[in-house]
Amino acid sequence: MSSITSTEGTMPCIPVRTFGPKVPPVPSPSPQRSSASPAPASGSNKVLFALFASLLVVFAFAIIFRDAYDNDIWFILATGEEIAKNGIPYVNPFSFHEEQFGFIAQQWLVCLLDYHLYQAFGFIGLGILTVALSFILMISMYVTGRFLKGDKAGGEVLLLIMMPVIYGMSSYMSVRPHLYTMIMFVWFVFFLEHYRRASRITWLIPLIPLIAIHVNLHAAMAPFDLVIIGCYLIPDVLKPFHARGRLARWRLEGAEYKRMPLLACLVLCALALLANPYVLDGALYLVHSYGYADYKYYISEMANMAPASSIVNIVITVVVFFTVICIGARGSSRIDLPLVLLVLGTTCLAFMHIRNRWLVVLFCFLLLAHYAHGRSIRLFAKAKIAYVATPTIVALGLIASIGGVFFALPTLTEEPKNNSYTPVAAMDYLDDIGADKQTTRVFCFFNAGGYVEYRGYKVNIDPRPELWGTSITGSDFDYYKEYVDMAKGDSVFNNYVEKYDFDVFIIPKDDNSMTYFSNNWDYVEIPGGEGYFAYALKEKFSRDAS
Repeated sequence: MSSITSTEGTMPCIPVRTFGPKVPPVPSPSPQRSSASPAPASGSNKVLFALFASLLVVFAFAIIFRDAYDNDIWFILATGEEIAKNGIPYVNPFSFHEEQFGFIAQQWLVCLLDYHLYQAFGFIGLGILTVALSFILMISMYVTGRFLKGDKAGGEVLLLIMMPVIYGMSSYMSVRPHLYTMIMFVWFVFFLEHYRRASRITWLIPLIPLIAIHVNLHAAMAPFDLVIIGCYLIPDVLKPFHARGRLARWRLEGAEYKRMPLLACLVLCALALLANPYVLDGALYLVHSYGYADYKYYISEMANMAPASSIVNIVITVVVFFTVICIGARGSSRIDLPLVLLVLGTTCLAFMHIRNRWLVVLFCFLLLAHYAHGRSIRLFAKAKIAYVATPTIVALGLIASIGGVFFALPTLTEEPKNNSYTPVAAMDYLDDIGADKQTTRVFCFFNAGGYVEYRGYKVNIDPRPELWGTSITGSDFDYYKEYVDMAKGDSVFNNYVEKYDFDVFIIPKDDNSMTYFSNNWDYVEIPGGEGYFAYALKEKFSRDAS
């Protein structure tokens, strides 16, 4: 059996002051909670620390390494290739709809980096980058957690908390730009927490270049940096009540720091958002794009998070539930307002849309790290056991990690597979017959659009719905909503086809629109693959015509 040593009471790392002469004496805490001030955790448990660290390393190599392949990568690579060859695009290079079809590459820097890495090393290179970024994230979380924990021991407790949190975040620890955003959010909290304790402006200065970098890596999420600063900018709202002798039991931890430097930092960070190729449009990408993916809930990521619908959701729900219980257990006299607001706000976002679930567990970890002050796990803490077990566990972890990579390599080298997400055979056929990539109009469903674009063909839609909506395109017509209406059967497929005069069709096998081609002699079936059929105009794209 393991025993967890813990002490409770007021947090010594953040002093709480009274305000004004009218404040009545604060009642002493109950005997159960005030027997002693929090003592520092007694020695870190090296054995458990090595075990938890090794498990995280194995997870990163064996699981996250494989996430180098995510179907969104094709849109990213297509955009990166466009930037590498033609510069930053301001008109959509993938659409055949209009000549002046507005476009914002909100993750342009990630696209360019991934494209060059893929050209040089394939998915193996992207896998190594994904794991490297994951390690930077985990180290950043641990370092920030140590500072929030505020004692010199008990690191194994932080790693124990990190294990379910990393698992809950793992769906977005991939080639998507979310990994960069996760790192940025942790760094923002790190610098803001240092400022809160020291009130030194030098801790705020790094935030300005960080947000300027962030907006070029992931413009859709960079404005949330301002939200994090805003949570720390909120003044001690209880101070006026304390001055009047009210709400004496309610107190905010660490509320005594200067807010004006934070306000100036917020303004400068907002201006730093303009440091991107699209200037104001790039800074306001979230405003332009917000809401398009919600239309008729066509995209699964926009569904509400059902707590018991998957193992990941169960883990996330447990982490959130435990965090909320901890918030309540600390009582009204020890409220960490910034971190509590971030947890509660992201909890609402997570249960509104499943794609936000990684946000809440990240901020749950930071708050739980703060609550872990004075706690360590004493199991296997004897020096003789640690001397033998620690290096043994580390060695086994490294061996398991190398083994995980070895078994993942063949899978990555075989990507992409010929299926409805990546119609390799159909695109190969068009290339073989010499189809004109600038004039050929390809009809595809949502998930296949990125790969078709990567192969150089013009499409009707791709996996970035907001890029086809009026706010970004500048068009008076909403092409994304028109597509969703057709895909969900709320408008006639035949009318959609005739309107755009498509040359090639990539159709999932389970889609009803396939009946359109069963008796239509104008089209010839071309090579398809797992889960999809492909058709093309006979007079232009059959091998006889070529």
